[in-house]
Amino acid sequence: DAFLGQTREIIAGREELLRALGKIAGIHPYPSDANFIFFSCDFDTDNIYSILAQEGILVKNLNSPGVLKNCMRVTVGNREENEEFLKVLKKILLK
Repeated sequence: DAFLGQTREIIAGREELLRALGKIAGIHPYPSDANFIFFSCDFDTDNIYSILAQEGILVKNLNSPGVLKNCMRVTVGNREENEEFLKVLKKILLK
């Protein structure tokens, strides 16, 4: 029961995070059935990754030449973690 509850929480968090990322200009999230969301950006992800890391938020920077250029992956956290990620990401993009 506990495992199923956690699974439902992750799925709900993933859907909320996917919708929120989709509302940010320049961010293009892709639907996921996993515990993470893959997204591409219209800007350099190396800088975003560095600032997120400085703020204590760890994501996977997949930026490399070719189809993964300016792509990242974020693991779905609990509600507070997801909200903090979104808050910091939006702050970075406003600079």
